Amino acid sequence: MEEIREKLKELNNRFDKISAQIDLDDLQREIRGLEAETMKEGFWNDPKQASIISRQLSDKIKQKEIIESLEQRIKNALEISEEHEMQDELSKETSQLEKLISELELKLYDTLTAKKHILNKSQKKIRIYCCGPTVYGYTHIGNARAALTLDLVVRVLQKAGFLTEVARNYTDIDDKIIQTAHKEGKSAVEVARFYRAAYDFEMKLLDTLIPDYRPTATETMSEIQT
Repeated sequence: MEEIREKLKELNNRFDKISAQIDLDDLQREIRGLEAETMKEGFWNDPKQASIISRQLSDKIKQKEIIESLEQRIKNALEISEEHEMQDELSKETSQLEKLISELELKLYDTLTAKKHILNKSQKKIRIYCCGPTVYGYTHIGNARAALTLDLVVRVLQKAGFLTEVARNYTDIDDKIIQTAHKEGKSAVEVARFYRAAYDFEMKLLDTLIPDYRPTATETMSEIQT
């Protein structure tokens, strides 16, 4: 029973870190605001927008219910553990709570350490590096996928209250760039400059966030070599 009690205390600490990142009063205000939107006349005149708002409302309500339910379940389990009763039932409940809390924790895979890290507000800034395009032609689906994945991660982190610092490079010297230069009768520098501008324009059309740093390979060659 002592092992279960210690596990519950650990889960309670993990839950406290999660709940500290969620202001239930703010969440309730968001729910009321979304509910007010659904009550407006002509709400379903725009089915697409109405569907988005309805889904947001459903997600917010579910999030609030999960947080409140977990809080009560952990409290009840801790009280029962102090009474040294119902060990089998308590062990099952502890396992279920651990699974639910693990699903709520915001984790990010760090390629530097090759591990998943649980994020919390003590980490004031999340720094991200994303490999950018080799600028020898117009944007293809692989370029767009990488940019949209980065954009999604950064927006989720910012929404969760984290500050972000993002770098995405341009590979502006490469055999493919030289080949394109020969085909188009231009210098490699001209080709890279043109398709870099094209990439930036196309990322703007996709409404992706602009990274804080956008270095080129030629500008940072000494850093790459070291």
